[in-house]
Amino acid sequence: MAAASLAFDIVDKKGLEVLLLASLLSFQDQSEEYRTRAAAAEATSGGLRAYQSTSAGNPTPTLPPKPGEALVVKLQSSHKREPNEIVVGSEGAVDEYVDLACNLLQDETMLFIMIRALDPSQVQRVVQVAEETKRTRRRARYEEELHQYLRYEDEKTSEPKGPKVIRLDGSPPKE
Repeated sequence: MAAASLAFDIVDKKGLEVLLLASLLSFQDQSEEYRTRAAAAEATSGGLRAYQSTSAGNPTPTLPPKPGEALVVKLQSSHKREPNEIVVGSEGAVDEYVDLACNLLQDETMLFIMIRALDPSQVQRVVQVAEETKRTRRRARYEEELHQYLRYEDEKTSEPKGPKVIRLDGSPPKE
């Protein structure tokens, strides 16, 4: 069986050039749109207000950040490991974390968000943030329902482990 030839002749080289240029420009437009949407989501404060302003299409002036918001943003920048993660600490009000969660969920590229407690004493606040986020989205009349899954994890300090030694003679391992 002869190998099929994948080479083909291009009849309209100018048309191909225009097609390639148009596709590259569409990628650039999509990238710029994503950046402006992300910047608008960060600038907007208030989960419910953010949903209403984007659905109404009326540009609203951005409010200066509240003093508690600065603490929440600082906490996120110092403890956040993933882009879709929110770390809840003792600083800031629950509403500020809810606003942050709503802004993350507004991004179409976010499939899910993780809300983590900074320490075990903040687990109740994490649950409050999750419940308020669901409530806020329900008030904004979003069709897609949020599902929350709770998982308790104990972070273990990872000590460098050496190679595992398997004794073939049956003697107990030395400690």
